[in-house]
Amino acid sequence: MCLSQAYGADAPSKSAVAIGTVVLSSGKVQRLQDPSHQAQSHQAPSHQAQTPKALHQQAQDLLRGDTVHEGDVLSTGENAYLYIRTVDQAVLILRPESQLRIEVYQFDPKQAQASRVRLQLEKGHMRSVSGQAAKANREGWRLNSPIAAIGLRGTDLSVSTDQHFTRAVVRAGGIVLSPLGGACTREGFGPCEGATARELAPGLPPMAMMLRRGDAAALVMDVRDVPGAEQLLRVPADERVGLDRTGDALTQAGQSGAGANNATGSNNAAGSNNASSTNDGLLGKPLTSSSSMMVNWGRWQDLSAALASKTDRAQALVAYNGYYGLTRDLADQSLPPTKGVFSFRLLGHEGYLIDSGTQRSTPSSVSQASLRIDMDAARFSTKLLLSAADVSAWLESKGSVSQLGLLLAQPGADSNALVQGTLANSGSQAAYIYVRALDAQRRFVGATSWRK
Repeated sequence: MCLSQAYGADAPSKSAVAIGTVVLSSGKVQRLQDPSHQAQSHQAPSHQAQTPKALHQQAQDLLRGDTVHEGDVLSTGENAYLYIRTVDQAVLILRPESQLRIEVYQFDPKQAQASRVRLQLEKGHMRSVSGQAAKANREGWRLNSPIAAIGLRGTDLSVSTDQHFTRAVVRAGGIVLSPLGGACTREGFGPCEGATARELAPGLPPMAMMLRRGDAAALVMDVRDVPGAEQLLRVPADERVGLDRTGDALTQAGQSGAGANNATGSNNAAGSNNASSTNDGLLGKPLTSSSSMMVNWGRWQDLSAALASKTDRAQALVAYNGYYGLTRDLADQSLPPTKGVFSFRLLGHEGYLIDSGTQRSTPSSVSQASLRIDMDAARFSTKLLLSAADVSAWLESKGSVSQLGLLLAQPGADSNALVQGTLANSGSQAAYIYVRALDAQRRFVGATSWRK
């Protein structure tokens, strides 16, 4: 370890490792010392939860300049904020009414590639801006919530959680989020890869992830369709002040966060707690299944209706974007080919041009459609010319193909739309749903089906 420092005389352990310093403490901010988690970085942590009374009895107020240690449980009260600069120059920010456990924090600047960090956000909201440990060894960095494991692909993320929902947004880089369970254990490090993993990167419109307890995988959706996610993306004035006080690099991070907030449009705050707020009157359509297609889609007004929808065959929800849901027949256990390049022809499409300013939904059509799957490179590319009334726009996306055939492209350098889909029936069928934003008020949304 790069640094070791003892607590005061009443500390439960003299071997607690110092991992950072409080650079800003506002309101009721406390260290809830939990002896069962102190100085245990070489072991899997015990998860026998201490009672709030037991932790409260050991609470210490945290002030600016205080040292934070491995094993600490950090707590913020109402309207309270905590900013920590760690030994590897990372920043951890706790927003009001949150609790974060520093389970493992091992960093040696001479062996940064061997770093290990594991944090547990037990409730509330936090922001993490990565330091040297995460940048040198992303496979050694993990943030757990009560239901999810989050690994890094980048540098700046915000997460909120309770016992039933975990939500995440990204300002820079990317994350991988998986539900805890099976091979994805709470004691692990790095991202949990596999069929249940979902990746999130910045884009326009800004995207968010949401995982509900019991769901097979997180949903990647427009930030405006995830309750509470817009608040995560915003950088409160108090937080920007705190970032300014931690150094130039974080001042830049704070500015990028504020810019992301502006991209979402501040007038959406009132509607951000309603998952159907951007459906703009688009009526629900029950999910249907056909004997010829193993992948199907339907249209819903809100997420709960999508998850509760039933069909005449067992279906697994693959994707949902706030307008359309995509499912795959559970009877289809086939995998796509591991090699080869394949072109698909469009079988069906339904879509709309949504104008949130006028609350109108206009049916759209497509032409010049193409879908190309390159299993050698695990990539896909697709193009659609979308038209509605006198408005036309290209959807052009390149994205990844997982070993299970899941398709994902997020707005960025290679894609001007969110595209979520899947291959089915041994890779002979495909379907995807999309959101193609035109500006702050208008977007094309729709679903497509394809066959080789």
